[in-house]
This record gives sequence, structure tokens and C-alpha cells, in this order.
Amino acid sequence: MSPTVAITHLGCKLNQAEVESLTRQFAFAGYMIVDAEEPADVFILNSCTVTSLADRKSRQLHRARADEERSQPCEPKHTGQNSRRQG
Repeated sequence: MSPTVAITHLGCKLNQAEVESLTRQFAFAGYMIVDAEEPADVFILNSCTVTSLADRKSRQLHRARADEERSQPCEPKHTGQNSRRQG
């Protein structure tokens, strides 16, 4: 069975374009793309947070996904302008 990846974004239209590009790259590499709410082997959050509210939403989503995946191993990744603070 192919590995799965869930990709989502918060923020600007550039993030949306980046997610579309990431989705194509993962599909080409043989990953099965699943909805962000579904369990996945890899979870990618691409965010552009220029306000404190957007920054907080990004952290909350990242933490929530990490908590959900404790029962099922997942490799969470955070990309975008806030990724240095998120890991």
C-alpha cells in the first residue's frame, strides 16, 4: 500500500499555490493524497501567519493534529513563514 500524505494550508494565496505544488510532487513520488482530517503517514501544514490570530490558529492546528496522531504514528511537518517556530 502506498504511503499517505495530508496537506493543508492557512494563509495567503501563495500558500494555496504551494500546497498544490506539494500535492503534485507527493503524488508523483507515489504517495496517496488524503484529506487533512484523515489519518496519514505524513501531515503537512503550510502557513503564512502575519497576525497573532493567524499565528495562534496555526499553532493550534499543528498541536491538535499531533495529539490526534499519538495513537497512530505520523510525521508532522510545518512549512511556510511560521515554520521556524513550529518545528
